[in-house]
Amino acid sequence: MILADDEPMIIRGIQKLLDFGQLGIEIVGEYTDGKSAMKGILEQKPDLALLDISMPEMTGVEILKTCRDMGLDTKVIFISGFQEFEYARAAVQYGAVEYLLKPVIREELLRALEKCIHTARGQEEAYLPTQRRKTETAAKPAEGTPVYVKIFWQGEENEQTRRLIEFSLQSALGEYLSEQGLGELVYLRKQAVLRLNTTDREECRKILKNLEALAIERYHQRLGFVAGNTENAQGYLFFVEPSEDSIYFLQEESEEEWKRFMQLRERMIDSVIAQNEPMLKKQYEQYTALLARVARGKKEDAYFYLCTLIRMLEEKFHNLGLPGRNPDMRGLLEKGRACATYCEMKQVYYEMAAGYIHQLQSTVVGVENQDFLKAKAYIENHYDENLTLQVLADVVHMNQYYFSSFFKKNAGENFKEYLNRVRLQHSMALLLKTDMKAYEIAARVGFKDARNFAEIFQRYYHETPNEFRKRRRDAEKS
Repeated sequence: MILADDEPMIIRGIQKLLDFGQLGIEIVGEYTDGKSAMKGILEQKPDLALLDISMPEMTGVEILKTCRDMGLDTKVIFISGFQEFEYARAAVQYGAVEYLLKPVIREELLRALEKCIHTARGQEEAYLPTQRRKTETAAKPAEGTPVYVKIFWQGEENEQTRRLIEFSLQSALGEYLSEQGLGELVYLRKQAVLRLNTTDREECRKILKNLEALAIERYHQRLGFVAGNTENAQGYLFFVEPSEDSIYFLQEESEEEWKRFMQLRERMIDSVIAQNEPMLKKQYEQYTALLARVARGKKEDAYFYLCTLIRMLEEKFHNLGLPGRNPDMRGLLEKGRACATYCEMKQVYYEMAAGYIHQLQSTVVGVENQDFLKAKAYIENHYDENLTLQVLADVVHMNQYYFSSFFKKNAGENFKEYLNRVRLQHSMALLLKTDMKAYEIAARVGFKDARNFAEIFQRYYHETPNEFRKRRRDAEKS
């Protein structure tokens, strides 16, 4: 960019107004008259020119008209000590980007610089400093590896400043790739994307590490990257966090990952019941590491899965007869939606999950109560197995005969009755939600056969499993 004003004090003031270097703007010339400013434009071919509209030897309007006549692409912002209609009309006629009044206000100058960018983006070939940016017309990149970029903002820059830095940084990254023959900057669906020529993951990693080093050196900003091409690729940027290796390579979610994800959720619930917070934290980190892929880069799906974890913890407490935390699920969803970063989202839901451990610690006091809770939790997790009094006694390290009276004292019913009731509750869910046969449900929930299942079901509910299913389904139809 060049600066031109017949008052040197104005030039110095503008230089102090903004950190142009941080915005990626290099001031390549300062001039105090129109003729030398025009010469500077011809020699330097700057992307931007900030010109006083009234200067000796050649006015700002004359400079702009000459630039347009010669086909120069320099974007011009005028500054003036007075608002005159003729000047303003001429500025518009010849394509000035903005017309600012002295003294120049920082926010107005930022808006003018941003407007230069928007004006450039509207051109058929989008404009970038010292190069042309290619516009991608196809829905997908032709070849190579597309890379989406995230800036981990370090300071308190306002939104306008950030947009300018982002634009300048994108340009610098594109220039580096082009100069090194490693790729280019393209536009996919109006989103700036780096396209690397290679598809080799290690080569991509090396190039992206160099790009981050460039961003740190020039702009003092760290970067994160999402590499690959898939639906909603840009959405994965939300899940990229500052780390030693903030590069996320897209790949399809596997069946094994989904199973692992579900297993981790069950194990976190077990860790809460066991009051093992270090284990919960470790499992939660593994769970949230898989979440981006499971949620397919969708923020709303991510906080839905995290809310489901909280809901399942609440249900577990209810099934064990423990006081829960009665979370407002709608409010929990809103908290997730309001999170600006993935780090913030993870913290919100971890604190909620860990809160169940603290709830448990304040509720269950004494070794005896903890042993009873441990036995109930074991039944809840193993009701479909061949559970015996001896198995449960071993779990809590008690004598079988002592455990029998201990359990009845705390549960209000003997072990066998309690186990049957747990199995029946799970069978009712299967009767209502599936078309499984009675003998299949009996085997699924731990009864020895369909006859045993039917007899116990009728003793508790005064109807057979099939009668219960038919009655409930008829009621739903009516």
